[in-house]
Amino acid sequence: MARLLLASRGIPDLSAILGARGRHAVLIPDAADPLDDPTIPAEVERELGRAGLEVARLTLDTSTTSRTYSAVTAADVVAVSGGDPFHLLAVARRAGFGDAVRAALHTGTVYIGYSAGAMLAAPTLKPLAMTSPFTAPPELELAGLGLVDILILPHDDHPGRHDKHRSAQAAFGDSVRLITLRDGDVFIHNDGCESILRR
Repeated sequence: MARLLLASRGIPDLSAILGARGRHAVLIPDAADPLDDPTIPAEVERELGRAGLEVARLTLDTSTTSRTYSAVTAADVVAVSGGDPFHLLAVARRAGFGDAVRAALHTGTVYIGYSAGAMLAAPTLKPLAMTSPFTAPPELELAGLGLVDILILPHDDHPGRHDKHRSAQAAFGDSVRLITLRDGDVFIHNDGCESILRR
């Protein structure tokens, strides 16, 4: 059993589509660290609160593997906010976040990914070299968590992004499914069934 909500920015009526078993949410804010912009995770935290969730933060960059596993598997919802997807991937790998979130999904935790948090769920982040404003460190292996078999390309309605996304589709479309989302759109994966809610 796995339920994931993958978004660009903002999920209208989150409470109506959340489908969580309880109210305890863990928010992963690390992707915003390279931008030094606390408003990115703060926006997500407010949205989770409006959906009736009680939110605790878990910073992967300073977490141990065991602490990550305990916090993530105890949560009803795991939300990962946006920012630099390559920084997020690196800290997620060091903290054992992939194993923790796969175990959590198996027991009914809902995963919500916004922008970089949505990209992290993919099998690979390689196409982001053509679309992201961020640059991956040359030593970073770009396999994602593989929670779903698609890669979200967010912010398709932002200036310049749509053309970059089309180029990535042409270059990588045969090797990975790429889904473009505008802000306000959400891709829903529920036990193998997929749908997209467009704003």
